[in-house]
Amino acid sequence: MRKACCTAILILGVLASAEIAPAQTKKTVYPFTDLGTLGSGTNSNAEDVDSSGHVVGYAAIDPMTSHAFLWDGVMRDLGVDGSTGSALGINDLGQVVGRYNDYTSTHACLWEYGADGWALTTLAGLADPQDSHAFDINNWGQIVGCSRIITGTLHACLWECIGGEWIPTDLGWLGPADQPSWAKHINDLEQAVGESRIDATTSHACLWERTGDEWIATDLGGLVPSLSSDAHGINDLGQIVGMSRIVTGTWHACLWEYVGGNWIATDLSGLVPSLNSCASHINNSGQVVGYSYTDTISHAFLWDGTLHDLNDFLPAGSGWTLHAASSINEYGLIVGRGKNPLGQFHAFLMDTSTPVYSYTSTGSAVAIRDKASASKAMTLDDDYVTFDLNVAINLTHANYADLKIELIGPKPNNTARVLCNAGSLQGSGAQTIVFDDEGAAGTIQPVQPLSYYDNKSIKRAWTLRITDTVKNGQTGTLFSWTLIVVPQTP
Repeated sequence: MRKACCTAILILGVLASAEIAPAQTKKTVYPFTDLGTLGSGTNSNAEDVDSSGHVVGYAAIDPMTSHAFLWDGVMRDLGVDGSTGSALGINDLGQVVGRYNDYTSTHACLWEYGADGWALTTLAGLADPQDSHAFDINNWGQIVGCSRIITGTLHACLWECIGGEWIPTDLGWLGPADQPSWAKHINDLEQAVGESRIDATTSHACLWERTGDEWIATDLGGLVPSLSSDAHGINDLGQIVGMSRIVTGTWHACLWEYVGGNWIATDLSGLVPSLNSCASHINNSGQVVGYSYTDTISHAFLWDGTLHDLNDFLPAGSGWTLHAASSINEYGLIVGRGKNPLGQFHAFLMDTSTPVYSYTSTGSAVAIRDKASASKAMTLDDDYVTFDLNVAINLTHANYADLKIELIGPKPNNTARVLCNAGSLQGSGAQTIVFDDEGAAGTIQPVQPLSYYDNKSIKRAWTLRITDTVKNGQTGTLFSWTLIVVPQTP
């Protein structure tokens, strides 16, 4: 399928069987991209995405070392030789912040692109060369993170470029000065959020705001004020997200809003309220992303007033599990980390601004008899004009080389397109076969391009026809098939 922001569009929908219905209902899938890894590494994680769809994060280059990356269609290594590190934030000017560890200490850093390519600036900490970490950067170039003070305690820190020099400022804390604090995100209104210890065992979500030349720390409390909470993101409307403990000790995703002069915490609960969840980021439309445990593993979620498991927008049988969503930009691009069919953790990008619709046949399974044809039809009431179209088929057969497969389009022409001829497929047993003109990974290019149906309405009846061309006693079953449609935008 063709989509500018992604390398492949995956299919949504359970390929199931029941009696053929007079009309189908659609399911929604969002364009999805595996961002890959660096070199021969097998793992990567996406942390942030800017308004242009550039993604930053980190990826393993060997079992012991990770490097920061920037993805702009290609994953680019921003790493520092002889160190391990990560890129954690990017603003709309393309400035990237993060950290690297030279196996002596951890250094907050800034990457900027210039005439000579990417240049790295190491940010001096509050008590240089003590450890420091940069977590986020806003569109004014203000960087937040944390840095060790002379006593060794980590304090929330802000870096600003003044007179060409990056100056660190201690943002302060809620509890005793010997307890740590961390600033994790900053918006364009000079509001930073994170967490600060109020005693040796309890942290509270914290908001820092500038008043004149001074930064004031505000305790945001939580769902249970006596228990710990942590803020991870703030948008330009002042809405804050993170997590807060409830009375059972479980962490719940949480939203803070300023109402009537007070900060009010709302429990977003999670996909399974009895298990842990966390909100990682919120955009200016109030869309929240994060992760929520459903059993022993976490699932990435999107909250827009309703909580959605992002895995519901992946195809049945894709082999992927999206474990955590780290960030969402103003255009609905979501990034995070998931496990691919090989069991590797890879960074992903999902575009929720551009829905793709799938329609799966219903009705009983149809026998594919020896030297005979089997057909399964569906009727679509939707009247979308097609920008792109793919076909997925769920079937089993004793010898796929026997099969010719065709898609028959709607009236008035009922034009058949050959997806594959006999001898093209190999193997036996149950499979889900996907036909895609672009030949994306894991798909097959049809003999006659499906682009024939581009710029045409999907309305009316469609039929998939499978013909067993050889008399050899080898048969099979067509369970269902799915039409995947990218509609034209107005």
